Amino acid sequence: MELYGFLFESHLNTFQYLSSFDHSRGGQRFLQLLANQIESIRFAFDWAEIGRHVGGKTFKHNFTNAIYEAQTGRPAPTSKSASKQAFREFKMFKSEHKLMVRSWNYLLDLYTKVRNRYKHIM
Repeated sequence: MELYGFLFESHLNTFQYLSSFDHSRGGQRFLQLLANQIESIRFAFDWAEIGRHVGGKTFKHNFTNAIYEAQTGRPAPTSKSASKQAFREFKMFKSEHKLMVRSWNYLLDLYTKVRNRYKHIM
C-alpha cells in the first residue's frame, strides 16, 4: 500500500474538492466549472487505473472509508463496533459515492470519445 500513499492523499484532496463544489449556485464562473471537469476526468482516469493493479481493490476500499470519515467525522463502521443505524448511514454514503464516481466515469468516457474522434486536430 506504500505505493499508493501519494495517490491516496492526492485523490482524497481531489475527491473532497469535487464533492464540495456547489453546483446549484447561479453565476458560476466558467473557469471553476472547467477546473471541476478536468479534475473529474483526471480522478476517473486514475481511479480506473488503480483498479487494474494489485492492491487496487484494497486502495479503493480504504479510500472510501477515509472519505466517509473525512466527511462525517466518524470512522467507517465495522462488523464489531457499530449499530445498524451506522451501517445504514455508511451504506447510503457508499451508494452516493458510487454514483458520483460513476458520473465522473461517464465524463471520462465522453472525453475519451471526443479525444479519439478529433485526435487529428489536437
